[in-house]
Parts: sequence; structure tokens; C-alpha cells
Amino acid sequence: REGGKPPHGMPGPKPPFVPTPPGPPRRPHKQPLVDRSPWFPDAGSALINMRCLQWVDNKKSMNPAKQVFTFERCMEQDCVQSLEHFPDRGMSGCRFLDDNGFCYVYARLQERCAADPNSGGLCSNDGGADWGWLSTTVGTSPEGPSTAWIPLPEVPMYENGEVSAIYTCACLKNCACSWDVAKEAYMDCRCSAGEDEKPVGDPNIPWPWHRFKQDKTGECVCKCNGVPWQDGATKPEPPPPPPPPKSNPVSERTFDIGGHDALNMRCAQWRDTKNGWGKRKQVHFFEACMQQDCQMNLQHLSVEVPGCRFLDGNGFCYHLGSVQIFCSKNPSDPSCHDGGAGWGWASTGLGTAPPGPTTTWEPWKVVPLYNRNEVVSTYTCACLRNCQCAFDVAKPVDIVC
Repeated sequence: REGGKPPHGMPGPKPPFVPTPPGPPRRPHKQPLVDRSPWFPDAGSALINMRCLQWVDNKKSMNPAKQVFTFERCMEQDCVQSLEHFPDRGMSGCRFLDDNGFCYVYARLQERCAADPNSGGLCSNDGGADWGWLSTTVGTSPEGPSTAWIPLPEVPMYENGEVSAIYTCACLKNCACSWDVAKEAYMDCRCSAGEDEKPVGDPNIPWPWHRFKQDKTGECVCKCNGVPWQDGATKPEPPPPPPPPKSNPVSERTFDIGGHDALNMRCAQWRDTKNGWGKRKQVHFFEACMQQDCQMNLQHLSVEVPGCRFLDGNGFCYHLGSVQIFCSKNPSDPSCHDGGAGWGWASTGLGTAPPGPTTTWEPWKVVPLYNRNEVVSTYTCACLRNCQCAFDVAKPVDIVC
């Protein structure tokens, strides 16, 4: 064509691609990486927890809200790891970190670095001796509820591939908090130490006013201030007066406990929000829901934490011990759906399961998959009890349990 112009309606040639030069790492290696294959069994896989790897690999392409959400989950995984001190199960806690400040997930790598903390290379970033458990030979922290681990003090926020701001985080150890999907806020927390449990990290990040005492050993919840989440930390307003009673109030029982949901957090999120999610997000949240119900079913510490036998109308565990006990005494109540006597522990008076590793609880057999309000297909689930698996983000599959 004359003048080298393309035919009418055809796009012109694309300009040459010029890659953006990578920015410097936050904490560059003092020495090049060494051969790590003798240090842990599956050489070549990620050295850090799954959510931290997701944040590292994808943060520049995520919007600010997703960056913060993923980083909060990353800090929760590192926090949970810092509470683990079972070396015979491959859980030695967290003392040594990668260049970005994330826990090395492999116990053998933690133990190798602790044996020679001045060796450099992968062992250059030491959180400190009090971050590691004395019982695992990784540090000096004595037996107790936690170590001195804290979340990352500064986190970069990315927009258009560049750092646009810095935000901070805080974590509650040995705690779990209920999330209000509508308000996007934590509404109350349950901690092993109750009100005495203090957050670590940024002291200015607010936490819910309600903090009940319930055994949550080994669990963590983390919050970051990178986006303007509502915090739900101020004392709540008095609830509005209840509506007039219905004709059959017993059959309408919902176990609305002080305005808060009676289900585990992820199950309530799936129930209320699944119709607005894509297929992957539906499955991800339902897996997390089943994990929470499975974990609850294994608990049989007291009458307050009796396990899971009774379910709501959808088949999810009532997470409050008081509701489980109510249903055990009132099994004919229309809101008490019984999984079976074998689902409840005999030691808590909830069922007939004898002392041992598990009950007969099982996940949903068939789960609906939604496209808006329409069920387009179904899928199934399975759970491994008393187990933890490493997830390969690239595959994505569980690679070792």
C-alpha cells in the first residue's frame, strides 16, 4: 500500500515490546543461592507458604484489595507455622525467613539454619533466637502459648507495577474471629487467653470489641490497613427491637447468637455470597468451609468446645458449643439436624464416639456449583483428618501431606 499504510480497517503493526526492568529485592541475598537439594525432600518446590508465594508472584497484577487479602492470608499461614512445635511431624516453627521476610516452610531447613545461623546464603535472614522453639532446637522460646514472631513491619502496595504506598499488619495468635460479609469486618474473636490475648505487629490496627475465651490453640487471624476495611472494633450499637413473634417461632429458630452467625466463618461466607462468585472462588471457599467444620469436629476439649454433631438446614456445623449442647438436649427441634451419634464425642456428652483420633463426621457428598442464581453442575469433596498438605501453586495440586 502507498506510504506503507495497512488496508482500511486493518490494525497497524504492533510496537516492539519493551519489558519493565525489575525493581531491587527488598532484602537482597548476601550470597548467591546454594544447592538446596540435600536440605529438604522435594527440591525445586517453593520454600515459603502458599499464600505468601501467591503474593510474591502476583502482587503487581492484583488490585489493592486483593493484595491486602492475600497478604493477610500469608501472614496467617506464617503465624500458624510459628506456633507449631512438633518436629516429629515436620513442624519446627518459624525462625528463618526468605529475602522478603516470609517463613521457610520446611522444618529441615529451619533446623539446618538454626544449627549454623551464621552460614549465610539461605540462612541470612534470622528473625531471632526467641522466634524459634527451644523444644525443636530452632530457638530459645520456652514451652508456652507462642514465640516472639511478628508479622512483616512494612508491606508495599503496588499500582501499575510500582510501589504506591506502604501499609502495616497485626495478628492475634491462638485466636479465630467471625467475619461479617455484609460489613466486611471482624465482629468478634475467640481466643485461648480471652481478653488477655494481645495482638502483635502494628498496635494501631483496631480489633473487635468482643473477645471471648475459647480454646483456639494453633490458630491465627491477621489484619492489614492497606485498604479502608471497616474494623468492627468499636462497641456495637444496641440492637433494634425484635420483630413480632411468628405463628410458629420454634420451627423458625435460626440460632442468631447476639446478632452473629452460628456457623463457621467460611461456611457463612459461602452460604451468603456464593451466587456472586466465579466457579473457582465458590470451590475455594467451600473447601475452606469443610476444613473449618472438619477441624471443629475433631475438637473435644470441654462442653464449650464439644465438636460437631448437629448441623443447620444446609448441613454446616453449628460452631458454638452452646448450640451443640442445646441440640443434644432438644434433638427434635426443627433447626437441629443430626449428623448421627457417631459424629459426637462421648467425652463431651455430644454422641457415642470413643476416645481416638476422629469421629465419623464426613464432608458434603454433593455440592452445587452456581452461575448467578442457577445451579449449573455439582461436585464432590473429601477431607484428610489430622493432616496438613503442601500446595503447589503452579500445578495447582497438593504435593505432599
